Amino acid sequence: MSSKPSSISKARQRPLKHPTRGSISIEGILVFPVFLMLMLVILYGILAQVHFDHFEEILTRALFDSTTQSLSFREVTSLVRPYEALAICEFELSRDAMTLCVSFKSIFRRRWVVHYDTRLPSFESLLYVTDTGSKFHRFGCRHLNQSMIPLPASEALVNFSPCGVCSLN
Repeated sequence: MSSKPSSISKARQRPLKHPTRGSISIEGILVFPVFLMLMLVILYGILAQVHFDHFEEILTRALFDSTTQSLSFREVTSLVRPYEALAICEFELSRDAMTLCVSFKSIFRRRWVVHYDTRLPSFESLLYVTDTGSKFHRFGCRHLNQSMIPLPASEALVNFSPCGVCSLN
């Protein structure tokens, strides 16, 4: 017999190597989709936060610019309309508060409650004057196209005379 080891005995001596290319573990199959879903939720949350913050800034500006203490449903809808991802899920006006709930793609929601100072005159007791005029007007008068300065009715009745169009109503 020869002293050379046979190829069969060499194969028995080498440990078998498992192919590593293309293998995936059970943990990888389970963890990867969960990781992707978590990342998607985090990104949507950040995007929702940006949309809500920008909408809140516009809502605040609209409330400050409003001649009344609140906004109507139509006015709030016009504020939400530019944002495709936002939708109004709740809107309620009461005597002393406005409640507004807005959702982002029906996933995230944010709710605002705006309380009014009930000591201020109500919308019905306000009359309006223009920058240049000496007459007072009711809300909706055609002469209020250029400027509109709200005044309590008691002050407007004393300092100004009625508009010709408004006195007919």
